[in-house]
Amino acid sequence: MNPADPVSCTADFIVIGAMKCGTTSLFGYLRNHPDICISKPKEPHYFSLPDNFDGKWGHGPAWYASLFRKPSLLKGEGSTGYTKFPIDPEVSDRIHAVNPRVKLIYLMRNPADRSSSHYLHNVIAGRESRSPREALLQDEQSTYLSTSRYPLQLGRYLRLFPRSQFLLETAESLRGRPEEVVNKVLEFLEVRPFPGALKLDRERNVTAVRGSDPQRPDGEAPTPIQLQLSEAIGRCRQRREGEPGAGEILAEFGFSGKDRACLESLFSRDMDEVQSLLGRSVPEWASPGRED
Repeated sequence: MNPADPVSCTADFIVIGAMKCGTTSLFGYLRNHPDICISKPKEPHYFSLPDNFDGKWGHGPAWYASLFRKPSLLKGEGSTGYTKFPIDPEVSDRIHAVNPRVKLIYLMRNPADRSSSHYLHNVIAGRESRSPREALLQDEQSTYLSTSRYPLQLGRYLRLFPRSQFLLETAESLRGRPEEVVNKVLEFLEVRPFPGALKLDRERNVTAVRGSDPQRPDGEAPTPIQLQLSEAIGRCRQRREGEPGAGEILAEFGFSGKDRACLESLFSRDMDEVQSLLGRSVPEWASPGRED
């Protein structure tokens, strides 16, 4: 690997998203493959940091190369911020400029479930103070909605990369049939199957449901909306064992079935295009999911 050569420094494949769609679980499997090197951290956000590409190079090619500890192997990273258009409209152009041959993997999830989980994630992190109805239904420019508009996000890449460089799959398929999906990914990446049993290296990202005692990043007391979330999670846990899903928690927030139906309707026009991109129907999106 030549640090002066941007192509040799970059990833051979990138899981470009989407956020809250199982990318952490996918990397939990892939990091155990003997022929694959995953970046540390998993989400370096290299191509979504403009300072790296405005002539200053901020954290430039040498820094990016250093994230791959075994550069002789197939290199991969998974920054979900790469599919949050229109926050940064130039991410796909930057990736293409550095490595037009990179392979791109995109996981999609029931868009209403993904948006709900994204909202809860931000409440836990102290970045959201609005009610779910305000954030999900009353803000047409919301990143919760735009990130879940998968054809919009993919369109930024399909204008630059050939369709053959993409692997599209659903989070629900990964959760329900992990071995089948992971083997599909390995075949797409042109690496050998796992030599042994499929093993998950780390737990999935469940920040949204485990934050029963959320704290603000600055160390101050929880916000009112965070306290409401804690109470909602507590009520859900009292009713049954196991971690509640995003839909169940939002219902405790007062996000009604009618609200949920309204949220789903916002993505109805995307569904035909998603099915066309996948080359199949998505019955797994017919009813709300339970994972976060």
